[in-house]
Amino acid sequence: MQDTKVKNQLIVTMFNSLYHKGYSASKLNNILDEANVSKGGLYHHFKSKKDLALVSIEKVLGGAIYELWDKPLDVQSNIIEAIVKCVDSFEKFTLDDSNPFSVKSGCPLNNLSSELSAVDEDFAKAISAIYENWQDALIIALQKAKKLGEIADDVDEYSVSIFLISSIEGSIASAKVHNSIEIYKSSTQELKKYIIALKT
Repeated sequence: MQDTKVKNQLIVTMFNSLYHKGYSASKLNNILDEANVSKGGLYHHFKSKKDLALVSIEKVLGGAIYELWDKPLDVQSNIIEAIVKCVDSFEKFTLDDSNPFSVKSGCPLNNLSSELSAVDEDFAKAISAIYENWQDALIIALQKAKKLGEIADDVDEYSVSIFLISSIEGSIASAKVHNSIEIYKSSTQELKKYIIALKT
């Protein structure tokens, strides 16, 4: 039980540092101090700082996307309304008990992709997998909406899913630049009109 607690503490502390500082600025000694874990405790669970970072991205960020998109879209009707609610819920979303979404810090998925995808293949794969899971959740939801007759048969689920993710990520990035959640709300207001217009 104590082992699990130590491991989870390391994962959460690392992700908090990744989110607010980035990978390069996340110093291992600082993470250990914040987690109140020794180096021995770290290496009992993880091979390296990179290994810990990869696990934290998979567990915390992957889990966040699952909670924000997969679960809410696992409905049997009113799919379009569920997608709109997901867009709205981002500003209130909490990655974990101690790490709410920060407009100033932006989207961790976007941040990590910009910092790491081009320089490290392992990080690129981990980040790409999360994007793919997010896209898959939208594609499945849109396919279900099509079967239910909620959207037209000629809607291309793949293209729409890419457009939605790109628009959401762009809206979050703009909000970060201006340090204003109102920018996100304003931008996604137009996106929501597009989503609603998919309905037959």
